[in-house]
Formats: sequence, structure tokens, C-alpha cells
Amino acid sequence: WVYGDWGTCSETCGQGRRERESWCESGDATQCNLADRSSVDEPCDSSVECRWAVGDWNLCDNTCGVGVRPRSVACTNLEGQARDEQYCAERANKPPTQEECASCSGCSWLAADWSECDNGCGKGTRQRAVTCTCPPHLGLDCPMPTREVCEATDSAMESFCTNFASICSELSGSCRVKVFPAIAATTEECEGSGVCHWHLSAWSSCSATCG
Repeated sequence: WVYGDWGTCSETCGQGRRERESWCESGDATQCNLADRSSVDEPCDSSVECRWAVGDWNLCDNTCGVGVRPRSVACTNLEGQARDEQYCAERANKPPTQEECASCSGCSWLAADWSECDNGCGKGTRQRAVTCTCPPHLGLDCPMPTREVCEATDSAMESFCTNFASICSELSGSCRVKVFPAIAATTEECEGSGVCHWHLSAWSSCSATCG
């Protein structure tokens, strides 16, 4: 028996089959024993059209600080059908399925205790620090807290809009939703809690020059 070269694999990404021709050297197939003929069909592997299909990155698993975000990476043929990773690995290294990430989208603002009033007797002001829990070294902005107010489009509807604030967005024409920053105040007026004392000036001249 004489054999031709193997043909191309029937699969361009994954396992397929390939064939080759065979013929009797004499030209008369009846003169060759069919039982002696080697296989003309065999399994084959190909990675010619394999590729790594990479998905989008998912959200960071930590919303206030450093975390990890994953993505899907699968070996497929050009039609998107899954194949064993060994075929894609023959052509290129597998892309990473996760990476480090950082986010401050879920960080909160913390308000410290108020300082003493700057006036011990009477009205004054006091301060406090309001800081975001987002780690400073990340260089990310902390989300600004907001509050929604149901505002009347006409002063006559103020009471109505206040009472139905939970469905404000549905009351178009009469009410509208307005969003305001809601970060905690860092300064406020205060009343001194100390003991007040009378301060006496020197006596003036007498109102009478004789008597």
C-alpha cells in the first residue's frame, strides 16, 4: 500500500479528523490485502483559529479601598464556541482573570466631635472635622452625599408637595425633585456655656460741680 500526505484537520480549533489517500502500488487494489492497509483516517488537533475571549471587568469587590475585580476569560473558536484552554495556550498566554482595583464609591463621611464654643459667654461658633473614609493615598474622590427635596413649582403648592414628597417625581407640573449636597456641616453657631461676669469701667466725673 502507498499513502498520500495527510489532509488538513476538519477542525480549526479543537479536535477533529483528517484523512489521506491510499492505493495499491501495482495499481490493482485486488492485489493488495485490505487488512494490511494502515489507517487512512485519524483524530487531529488544531489551534489555528483559537482565541482567548475576554469579558469586561466586573466591579471592584471593595467599594471603599483596595480590592480585586474579576473578568471572564475563555478559549473559543471564531464562532464563539468553547474549547479546551490547551488549544489557546498553544498560541498565546492566557490573559489575567483578575486584577487589583480601587474604589471609593461606597465610602462614607465621618464627623468628629464639635470643638468648644469659641466664645465662653454669649454667641460664637464651633468647628469639627468632617472626613471621608476613602484612603488618601488612592487619590480618589469621595462620593458627595445628597438629599432630595420635593419643591413646589408654585408657592400655593408647598404644603401639598411636602406631604406627598415620596411620590414627588410623579407630580410633574406641581412639584419637582431638587437635589442638594448633604455633607455634614463643619461650622455652626453656639452659645457659650461658661459663667458670664460683669466688667466695671472707671467712674465718670460727677454730674454736679457743687452739691
